[in-house]
Amino acid sequence: MGSITLLQIAEAEVPRATTATAYLGLQSYYLAFAVALLPLSRASQWWRIPLSLMLLPGVLITISLLRDVTGPHVISGIVNWCFIAVAWGIGMGVARERKLGRLTDRDLLLVVSVLIGVQAIVVCAQLLGWADVQTLEVGDDAVTRFRGLTSHSGQLGKVLFLFLVFVLPLTRSDDRTVRRASTWLVLLGGLLTGLTLSRTNVAAYVAAVGLWLIFSARVKLSQRLGLLILMVLAITPFVGDLLLRQEFDPEGGSRPILMAAAIDQLSRTLWLGVGPNNYIPTVGRTTALTAEGGLPVHSAAMLLLVEIGLICVLLLAIPLIRLIASIVRNLRAPEPAGSVAFAALVLLPGFVLMTGTGWGLAGRIMLPLVFIIFGYVAGMTQSSIPPARQNFAQQVSLGMKDGYLRS
Repeated sequence: MGSITLLQIAEAEVPRATTATAYLGLQSYYLAFAVALLPLSRASQWWRIPLSLMLLPGVLITISLLRDVTGPHVISGIVNWCFIAVAWGIGMGVARERKLGRLTDRDLLLVVSVLIGVQAIVVCAQLLGWADVQTLEVGDDAVTRFRGLTSHSGQLGKVLFLFLVFVLPLTRSDDRTVRRASTWLVLLGGLLTGLTLSRTNVAAYVAAVGLWLIFSARVKLSQRLGLLILMVLAITPFVGDLLLRQEFDPEGGSRPILMAAAIDQLSRTLWLGVGPNNYIPTVGRTTALTAEGGLPVHSAAMLLLVEIGLICVLLLAIPLIRLIASIVRNLRAPEPAGSVAFAALVLLPGFVLMTGTGWGLAGRIMLPLVFIIFGYVAGMTQSSIPPARQNFAQQVSLGMKDGYLRS
């Protein structure tokens, strides 16, 4: 998922940045998000966007002004954070269309199929040598990693993983054509993820699909076993290269050094952070690997904590904690809300793994994309929440009895 700079407003004052561009510019996805938000505005749904997300840009601006951290790269980072609430609203808008029946299973399948299909076509072009690919030195060998339209092969795997929140529930559709097509789409996503040779992404994707199949009692056992076997066959050709990477790079290269540098910086700026998009210029002063190679800490969670500080992270955590609780409470909700809640639940372990071992989800267009997913899940699970008197444990128990968590 790439972005095009439509207009550069201010030149970069630092050579590299992390979560946004080093210069201040108008990005193509800003306009795309603004257009996508129009239906939400007409429906007067602004009140459903979490207040803490709408307050976050203001808090970041205030902290940056007080600390006099206002370079073009920092402003670019703040602008990107402004679109987090917008992204959440877009996700809720899509969910609203689903609930009203204006976005059918076939409509959703078509949109996701086009998005994944375009990536598949580009990967095919890369396989044929018609487009550039990434190569990685592993011992005396070089392995090829495919990235589609994204800037890095790891990003492609993350995008495909996030799309599972749309695709997996479609495998339970009442429409037989949708069920079959979405099943093949899951397999195609697994194949493309394998071609990225990203250990974390492959593990997260397989884990999510595996959990969906194992605990999805509403799908026939034969169908579950069949899809599981096909998924294993799709990933098998890449196992050798993945094991080779693990053999020569068990610790993930420079990750331990970068994590130590992030922890050291966090000890000095825990509450307010170093500033949005200001990680490399700040940590690079004390860490040569960050300054010379432009490498941030390879953990999206840690990167965001170091950049925006604990105060702003807590603002982010409020709607996310409520979202997790809503997911669990809606495991037995009517379709499609129940399936979306279950899909989000099985994606959670892989999502945590991704945020802990790579920084890609915190970067540029990926962060708003993540919040579109959050908004979509929130929108699908908000209106059919069971009575508040039922506690968390009771909801999990009811969900298990209803067949979502039963093998």
